[in-house]
Amino acid sequence: MSDLIQQAAQLRAQAAALEAQAAEQKNAARANVLAQLKSTITEHGFSAAELGLKAGKAGRPAKAGRTHPSAGKKVEAKYKDAQGNSWTGRGVKPRWLSLAMANGASLQSFAI
Repeated sequence: MSDLIQQAAQLRAQAAALEAQAAEQKNAARANVLAQLKSTITEHGFSAAELGLKAGKAGRPAKAGRTHPSAGKKVEAKYKDAQGNSWTGRGVKPRWLSLAMANGASLQSFAI
């Protein structure tokens, strides 16, 4: 029985070594292809836009897909207090407005 256990352990060790070897070969092949691509892109002067890539944060390609048409646009404030604090009415209610409402003020009293 112990011979079977030893053989199984040897086979597991061989499998792990083969998996590590396969990973090394895959990484080497990827590095080779990447070097060839970079060389070709540089040689022909392609830009990221021509390749269909948009640079996102940290140089990574931006997420593909559509953004909402109003994304990133400023929205006018709908509520304002005497100190100049304002709120668009979107998202979480600001602290200054929550405190005022807790003290008995109505939301309509801050409407612009």
